[in-house]
Amino acid sequence: MGSSYRDGDHGIWWCPVPGERVLVGFIAGSYYRAFVIPGPPWQEPGHNKQIIPGEARHIAKQSSVRDSTRLRIQKTEAGHTWFADDRGEEECMFLCDWTGAGIYWDSQGTQKDIKERKGEPSYFRVGKRRGTKTAFAGTSENPSSIVAGGIGLMGLMDLNGQGMICAAKSGEGKVIIYAAKKNGEIGPNIILDAKEDSIYFTAGDGNVQMILDGKKETIRTSRQIILEIIPIPVKEFISKLLEKVRETFKKYHATSLKDLGQMQPFPKDVV
Repeated sequence: MGSSYRDGDHGIWWCPVPGERVLVGFIAGSYYRAFVIPGPPWQEPGHNKQIIPGEARHIAKQSSVRDSTRLRIQKTEAGHTWFADDRGEEECMFLCDWTGAGIYWDSQGTQKDIKERKGEPSYFRVGKRRGTKTAFAGTSENPSSIVAGGIGLMGLMDLNGQGMICAAKSGEGKVIIYAAKKNGEIGPNIILDAKEDSIYFTAGDGNVQMILDGKKETIRTSRQIILEIIPIPVKEFISKLLEKVRETFKKYHATSLKDLGQMQPFPKDVV
């Protein structure tokens, strides 16, 4: 979708793939002015099943068809994906490439959606909305007032599972950068702690550590350079954050699309 402005160098370019259902039309009957509108996939005669992205199908299978309608997904043929979950107490979002590496936001809200029952209409979201507030403009609310547990997470993760985590909490915050040889492993890392005004450098299986303490204006290390210390167990801290992220996103994962099976058809009263 776009226009002829600047030779069409703006808009959305999303070409149909082989076998995709589309509506083709011609403005004023002119084949020079054709348009194509993507439609739902073809279905076998007599079947009432929804052919939809795997994440939505997985949530529909785990919970309900109604729950899957609160997901928003854009996925390319290869698997590059923009994903957002608007369900109350499940709010999250990720942007990943076809390999599964990308950026995530894990800020689950505090208000649950109204439970929808068969034969009843769908309800609007009851939880808070962003409106026009942004962290960039300094107008967003404090984490303690909108996020479950008072902590909002966002991060970046590559195929090795290494990357960065930003943990936002009212009155404090932490930024963690960590390296890894494989997913699930935590190697050398740096933690910036706003509350303690400190920076922690850790390496060597957690046994080698340097702490820059801004409050006390000191530098402490786990080796006898300035002051010998007992290392702080930062790996356990990072592991808990990563486990929180995994728990949030693994519910959208299925080993294969075959494992998802056929989704139950929409009830007649909601079709």
